[in-house]
Amino acid sequence: MGHDHHAQSYLETCMVSSSLSVSSKSEGDTIFPFRISLKAPILLKSMFGYKGTDAVEGIAVDVSKIRELQLSPDIFKKMPNIRLLKLYAPLNERSCNVHLPIGLESFSHKLRCLEWNGYPSMTLPVETFCPENLVMLCMPHSRVKKLWDGAQDLVNLKEIDLYGSRQLMELPDLSKASKLEILNVSHCVNLYHVHPSIMSLSKIVDLILYGCKNLKTLHARAIKNLFVNGCLNLKEFSLAS
Repeated sequence: MGHDHHAQSYLETCMVSSSLSVSSKSEGDTIFPFRISLKAPILLKSMFGYKGTDAVEGIAVDVSKIRELQLSPDIFKKMPNIRLLKLYAPLNERSCNVHLPIGLESFSHKLRCLEWNGYPSMTLPVETFCPENLVMLCMPHSRVKKLWDGAQDLVNLKEIDLYGSRQLMELPDLSKASKLEILNVSHCVNLYHVHPSIMSLSKIVDLILYGCKNLKTLHARAIKNLFVNGCLNLKEFSLAS
């Protein structure tokens, strides 16, 4: 999967080990990578409470190597230039236990790739986060119930992946996601509603609904790859040309 540079950043100490790369801008806009070895669980509030977080452009962390992650609500608000945020777990590996009791305040408006395995909140902080630069939203096994209310400015969004987000109940208005090509909500077992704006998405190629056993109606345009296997309660189904 291609992203901007996989700039990766971390700091501080604890109990399991993990290896991370950090890329940050120096004077003259040269990117200098360096590596840091960590021992976790990690308290991100202290990790990112150092000077220079405005230079961080990307973070990529294998969270399967971390037992516990405690985040403060303003953790990513302190990184206004971050474009890639990737908290991932390899296939069949466990994700870490994330503590984020009151949700996040915001993400950077420059964010282009948001990949977070097991995202712990019920929604995204769209009241303070403008997702117009977002190209990929990948949150498998998240606790999201719904992404947002209303139509968001998603002019650059090409992929949404919410695989296995068992609490997801509905998909929002995607009418402004005119470049969307891939929508994967397979095994979202409580999904019952797909917003009719899906009919307006002319560039969508893959609509993946495997195992959405509570989905009852689906009205979509003719799509190259449409997967509805395991949608056991689908009663009303139509495709428009």
